[in-house]
This record gives sequence, structure tokens and C-alpha cells, in this order.
Amino acid sequence: MSTSGGCVSRRSFLRGVAIGGGLLALRGLLQAPAATPAAAAAGQSGSISYMAVAEPISDYIRQEMIPPFTSATGIDVQIDTTDYTKLHDKQVLELQGSNYDVFQVDQVWLQSYVKSGFLEPLDTYLATGVAKTDSFFPSVLHARQLTGSQWVLPLSPIPVDYYSRKDVLDAAGLAPADTWDDLLNIAQKTMTKDASGNVTRWGFSTRGEQGNPITWTWLPMLWAFGGQVFDDKMEPVYNDETGVASVEYFKELNQTSAPGWHSAQDVAAAMQQDQATQTTLMSVYNAAMDDPSASKVVGKVEFGEMPTKVKRATMLGLWTLGLNASSSKKDLGYQFIDYLSQPDNARKMALAGVVGATQPAIYQDPQAPRFFPVLGKVLAYASPPPLIPEAD
Repeated sequence: MSTSGGCVSRRSFLRGVAIGGGLLALRGLLQAPAATPAAAAAGQSGSISYMAVAEPISDYIRQEMIPPFTSATGIDVQIDTTDYTKLHDKQVLELQGSNYDVFQVDQVWLQSYVKSGFLEPLDTYLATGVAKTDSFFPSVLHARQLTGSQWVLPLSPIPVDYYSRKDVLDAAGLAPADTWDDLLNIAQKTMTKDASGNVTRWGFSTRGEQGNPITWTWLPMLWAFGGQVFDDKMEPVYNDETGVASVEYFKELNQTSAPGWHSAQDVAAAMQQDQATQTTLMSVYNAAMDDPSASKVVGKVEFGEMPTKVKRATMLGLWTLGLNASSSKKDLGYQFIDYLSQPDNARKMALAGVVGATQPAIYQDPQAPRFFPVLGKVLAYASPPPLIPEAD
């Protein structure tokens, strides 16, 4: 796993997760051919361009998914990948033209893309395609409906779930946290120190880096406490009594975490290196806990539902697939979206460890990784980050 400046890069970490999470273990399964797309209509063969993120998900689609699609339809797919930090700006430029037909869209960009007229609504295509919306988790569809239309189809949902050290909890006579109060109690009781008083294992590892990280750590707490960021008139209410209580809880819990404001990679590494008992973190890091090349705690981390207070709540990250409204090859482009969204193909990508599973049936697959059943439960109440209607 390569590093830069002492930190594991996003792409390198996710590549390691994909390998550690299933590619090797499921090699035999993944040799099976992908589900065959419906044959293209006469005269419909050609080529399309797909803009995607430069991560293992795109490498896998290029190598494993596109060849059988092209063989079955005659449609050649040119995939252009860009680093996540640059992808949005590049898409905004290209969506004003017709150079690209299909886009991998982060859910947080969708509202502005729809308002700008960049995306083609998919309702008509869904009526005739193989993939059907009723095969997906409602949470990954309802969160993406704007103005009554289905603008994208989900490619990879990434919820936040709860990680705990089963061996440490067992030794202390504790069960994994069911409530946020349980989590704090565990964090306080499982911190360990050496003879000099230095902490050797923290009770919790807080993802608190500015921006997305701290937001994704705190919002599940706010929601679980019964709070909201905005009311139904989009007036901010996060600083009400409930919101303040959630922040006070966050502050107390953070006293059981190593000093500093940590990234997702920092938190994952703390769990892997036996430096923390618990965390809440995106599901893309689940498999990394069992990667023997990077983890000292293989088989010792248990994955669970998010703790409850008034209710259970969690964040949902979501990659989606959208069709360029300016494309002159919309029918061809949708065939590709439909192909990746069909249950057998969604299953193949999920079991390869490169996407989160979009469809409930995949989480019960006997071939699925050990953490999949929990994620299936978590997705039932996962919510996307709140978006401001006036945002660009």
C-alpha cells in the first residue's frame, strides 16, 4: 500500500480494501460471466463515453464489466477517470456539451446538476429497461428523487456503521454498544495505559477532520438524539436544545479519542493497529479490518448497527449513474446504465468489493462478506447529507 507524506492515499487505501475485502477470496465466483444485457436494437451499436472516478470501482468496470457488455451489444464504452478532488469541476464543464454520455455522479452534486439541466430524467428508460427500481433499497432511490423524476440510478451506497473490538469487549464483560450511552461507557472503560501513563488503546477513534469527516461523525449523533439540521421550512435548527445535547455528547466522547482531528484513513488505521476499541466509519473500510497485510486485528472487529438514542440514524454516501441531457447517444448510454444496474451485475460488483450493494438481496447472499448482513440493516435508515435548495 503506497503512502504519500506518511498518509495512505484515498485511491491506494480503497484499492487495498477491494483486494482485502473480496477480490482474492471470491476469485472463482468472479470468473462467472456478467449478466447479459438485452441486445441492442438494429443500428444501435456504436461507442459511448463514460466519465468516472479514478478508484478501484472504475478499474473493475473497465476490466470486468465493459467487455461482456460490448460483446453482447456492440456498444464500445470509453471510460475516462479523474481523481475525486477534480471530478466535479471537470463534469460541470463537460455536462454542458456532448463529449460524454454517462457520468458517475456523487449524490451531493445531483441537485445542482438537475437545476442546471445537465441530466436526462430516466423514467421513460426505466419503463423499458431490465433494471427495475423496486429491486433497490428505497433509501438509495428516494434520496435521489427530485421534482418527481428519477434522475439517476444508484451505483454504490456507502453508509456509516459501527465498529467494535469483540475481543476487548469480551475481556471486559461488555457487549457491543446498542445505544450511544453504551458506546460512551465502553469508550471510557476500555482505554488502556502503559506504566508511564501513556494511552496505548483509546476507547473511541473520532473522525473529526474539517469538512466532510466531522460532519459525517456528528450528524448521525444529532439525528439519533432526535435533532435536525433544518426544519420543514429549511430554517436552521441544529442549535436547539437537542442539537446542543448532541454536541455536548460529541465533546465528551472525543475525550476518549487520540488528540487531533483525524481523517477516515487515520481512524481506520487506528482500528487496524489496535489503537482504538470502537469507531463509526464508512462501510468501505470494513474489509480493511480483515486485511492481513495491514491489520493487526484480523477477525477481531465486529460490525454492528449504529447506536440508538431516540432512534437509529446514519449517513449515506452514494455514487450514482446519470445520463447526459446533451448526449446524442442517450439510448446507448442508458443501455450501459441499465446493464450495471441489473441485479446479477450489481451483485458481481458488490461481491468483488468495489461497490456497496444497492439491492437488499445481495446482503443475504451466502457468498457475501461477513459484514454485509449488518450493512443491509443500516441501509434501511441511512440518510444522505441535507442539501440546501438554493445551493449551486
